[in-house]
Amino acid sequence: MNNHRTKLLVISALCLWSFLGSHALFSQNTSTYSERSHTPNQDLRAMAAKFKKRAIANKSEAVKKARAHGWKVTEELPGGGYRELQKVGPGGTPIYKESFNEVVVKGNRTNFLSRDFSDHFGVDGTGMTIGIWDGGKALPDHQEFDDRFSVGDNARRVSGHATHVLGTAIAAGVDPQAKGVAFNANGQSFDWNQDEGEAAEAAANGLLISNHSYGLSGRNLPDWYFGSYVNQAQDWDEIMHAAPYYLMVTAAGNSQHLEYNDEPLTGTAADGYDLLLGFALSKNGLTVAAADQLEVNANGELLSADIAYFSNFGPADDGRIKPDITGAGVNVYSAYDEGEDSYKTLSGTSMASPGVAASLLLLQQYYHIAFGDYMKAATLKGLVLHTADEAGDFPGPDARFGWGIINSKRAAETIDAVGVNTRIDENQLGNGEEFAMNVTAREGETFSVSLSWTDPAYSGKMHGRVNDSTRVLMNDLDVRVIKGDEVFYPWRLSLSDIRGGAKKGDNRVDPFEKIEIENASGEYKIVVSHKGELVNISQDFSLIVTGVAESGCSTVVPSNTIVEEVLINEAVVSWDLEKDAYYEVRYKKSSDDNWLSKMVDENRISLSSLEENTEYMLEVRTVCSALMGSEYAKAVVFTTKPSENNTDDPVDNPGDTPVDNPVDNPGDTPGDDPVSDPVDNPFEVPIDGPADNPGEVAPEVPEIGDAPNPDEPLGEVVREEDPSEVGWGDDDDYYGVINDPEAVPEEDIIIIKSNESQTISLSGNTNGLGAYFMTDAVGRVIAEGQDASNPISIASLSSGMYILVYEVGTERAFKKFIK
Repeated sequence: MNNHRTKLLVISALCLWSFLGSHALFSQNTSTYSERSHTPNQDLRAMAAKFKKRAIANKSEAVKKARAHGWKVTEELPGGGYRELQKVGPGGTPIYKESFNEVVVKGNRTNFLSRDFSDHFGVDGTGMTIGIWDGGKALPDHQEFDDRFSVGDNARRVSGHATHVLGTAIAAGVDPQAKGVAFNANGQSFDWNQDEGEAAEAAANGLLISNHSYGLSGRNLPDWYFGSYVNQAQDWDEIMHAAPYYLMVTAAGNSQHLEYNDEPLTGTAADGYDLLLGFALSKNGLTVAAADQLEVNANGELLSADIAYFSNFGPADDGRIKPDITGAGVNVYSAYDEGEDSYKTLSGTSMASPGVAASLLLLQQYYHIAFGDYMKAATLKGLVLHTADEAGDFPGPDARFGWGIINSKRAAETIDAVGVNTRIDENQLGNGEEFAMNVTAREGETFSVSLSWTDPAYSGKMHGRVNDSTRVLMNDLDVRVIKGDEVFYPWRLSLSDIRGGAKKGDNRVDPFEKIEIENASGEYKIVVSHKGELVNISQDFSLIVTGVAESGCSTVVPSNTIVEEVLINEAVVSWDLEKDAYYEVRYKKSSDDNWLSKMVDENRISLSSLEENTEYMLEVRTVCSALMGSEYAKAVVFTTKPSENNTDDPVDNPGDTPVDNPVDNPGDTPGDDPVSDPVDNPFEVPIDGPADNPGEVAPEVPEIGDAPNPDEPLGEVVREEDPSEVGWGDDDDYYGVINDPEAVPEEDIIIIKSNESQTISLSGNTNGLGAYFMTDAVGRVIAEGQDASNPISIASLSSGMYILVYEVGTERAFKKFIK
């Protein structure tokens, strides 16, 4: 068995482990955070207490000052906005937090990220939780949230803005136009008064993603605040560094056209640059700008995009690339607080940010399904920036769009292709160390390498100087790509030419660096190093690499599918070989709706136990990993021979022709021996779908994993063998569902599906069957019962992949089936 095949099957095992493990983790409490074993230590909880205490004291002092000076403590703004006094800043300036939405506008828009994920990647946020901080709590009784929403603090004010933001992230789609990006995720709503302490505490409990569609109000701030790394940015960097799996997503703000900053880094106040404030300038967070006129085709490819007229431009005063990313933020239709069935259409970076945050939550879910773990925040941030669509007037990042328009589909495809043509690695660099690896680029493609890390909070203080360019990066890591004598450098902004586009060179300010090499060819060396002394002795970092040849496999549709031989109950089919590939073959009687599926590692398959004198259809596709496969090739049709024509010498079968692509059958010649050693690899899984839909997604590679409770043995999985002892390459291991129980040995337990009665039944060696439960593909329990020996109804299930987990004596086993 080759290494690629081993990797493929191990990944498959991890997939099923995560399905079953999700049930064990999340079924006990649906409001549980997306937790993992890397829970931050007690220092993070102490930090939370410190920030909460300070926020209370600051607010109390500010309210006293407000009474003395006649300041407003709270204020409702046009278009549903809101601002609230938080503290008194340097020089006695009142500091307000303000929600970032513009005006109510006409028109509806459905977020394409939700469509991409629900249709193609099969994740919807189930079992995941997003934290939403805002100027109040979302409307608890809104019909879009049902029991997936809770209030995380003692917030009393119900906010239309918060309701809209939460709806953009997780709305169920009662009104289909308002369906959220992660429409089955859980949400926790907080007000912003103690956001730092509450977020630190939530991160200590395992929160992965939070959204903040607000920020400092620029209406009354002195110019030096704009672009400056003030203590608010510093505090959030401290939180994220202490919780390396937690990522804060924040809106860039909406004052581009309001001319708040009279002394910007470039141009005049009317040009809209240098307007970012507060935590939007943190090094480790993800700051989101808003796109207008965003056009995407049916394949998820960006056709055009403009920056919204209100979206704030950067960069940071030290030249860091901010904002980081851009999302759809104009004419977003979502839930509102005027009633449990109320909705509004709003525009703003407030609307762009939760769409991006929820997309990141889905990427975490997808990665967890694939590999049984979550990405560190630096990995997730790096992946999203690495895969963004180019936008703006020049190649590379800029101070308006950041790294471009978020492309969650491409990010998920990068996860799909790990081990084939991408890498996602998490490593650590010690003081004085250098990390290096050699890779081979895919000929003629763009070879890209990104380095991302969560940097410690800046240790100094910055206030009072306009456009202070002091670098706040603590650990200055570097990535270089080397080929022979040529060295390739990452993108960086130049403070002397902010509007002229990014240049390539030594980046000394950003905790994210990206190198792009077009028309790459041959071998390259990737080197990660650092300047000076590292704070805390070492620094974790993440590498995202695309356009590399990790495997020779390519997800091309198989060509030249030929029916070589047909007998009474057997057939042999072949196709052109693709290097390092697996193949998924599905076939069925032409009169049936259900497909049977087999996995093979050769470009040829022998089918047995076919019905005589019956027409069959067969399709094949290339599979490179558990998550990465081609479309199916055009079907071939063949008819098995009737028994009265059974002879030692096969005869021509002119009916054996591919649909729309007739070919000869050179294997059907007199004198050939009948098939005597058919491939005995029936990973047979029926797949519902019409015969004329060859593109219907079939199940991926068979997946073998642990029981929901890791302390209990899994029991019978295949041929009564413990999964730890199963040879991954044993082609005679049964897996899945078939409709013909006589085609398998009696000692196997199989699933028989009845389309007429809409039930499944376990058949074979069923002694000792007990209780069972069923989960969907993301681990949610959707049915359970006490006796797995009886038929189990699947009438209420929608089409998709499911897992039946059942007791056999004192052990557990599982079967996957497709409805």
